[in-house]
Amino acid sequence: MATLLVRKAGAWVPLFGSAPSPSSYPDSTNTGVPAGISLTAAGSQTISTANAVLDSLDISGSIIIAAANVVIKRCRIDAGGDAYCVEVDSGNVTIQDCEMTNFAGSAVRWSDYVALRCDVHSFSGDGFKGSDNTTLQDSWIHDFQPAPTAHADGIQTESGATDLVIQHNTIDAAVAGTNSAIFLKNDLGTGDTPGPVLIDNNLISGGNYTLYAIPGGSGFLMEGITVTNNHFVRGSAQYGAVDVAMTIDTWSGNVYSDNGEVITL
Repeated sequence: MATLLVRKAGAWVPLFGSAPSPSSYPDSTNTGVPAGISLTAAGSQTISTANAVLDSLDISGSIIIAAANVVIKRCRIDAGGDAYCVEVDSGNVTIQDCEMTNFAGSAVRWSDYVALRCDVHSFSGDGFKGSDNTTLQDSWIHDFQPAPTAHADGIQTESGATDLVIQHNTIDAAVAGTNSAIFLKNDLGTGDTPGPVLIDNNLISGGNYTLYAIPGGSGFLMEGITVTNNHFVRGSAQYGAVDVAMTIDTWSGNVYSDNGEVITL
């Protein structure tokens, strides 16, 4: 079973208080709102109270987080075509056991959040935006419906990242019009970012390249990247499994899912 990790004092350590990861890759059986939970209908939310908890809501609209230490759990969020299901404007947000759908930008935007066991589907933009202090774990991203002008990625970085964890997810981007399952680029940053970035034990497919890591438009890089134990679905990408034009500090255990053939850079 995978262990939920965050970066503390320069080391990857277990995420305090998290539930065990599912032993199989994420799918309909182990992500989203748990069976038997009764949901209460609600509209768009703006959360401005620290330590607030949203639980068991069926939300039509989006959530704006403007307070620290907010928890969103066991909710269904249908953005109705808005840009985001959850916009994190302040830090340390936990989103767990949620279903997020029908958005044009990304399920979660900005940084300083943890997303666990989420079912993310039927959207026209990116699954997630990833940046500083971000963990995406045990989640299922699928049924992309890219808009004609979308640069659709399962998780996309725009300005580099420090303390980014992408671990034990299923990211199925194997439909026409997607760019990648995981896209690392430092387009909007002001310089190189030091990392660390951990991409570990994911089942990933689709895109032009399934894993795509390239310098930003101004040449800025992402550093401190570890890519380990990921399973790539053979033949699901238009051009190939991997296109990397940045330094990967550690690359090991990355294989094709059908027969375990090792993928080298």
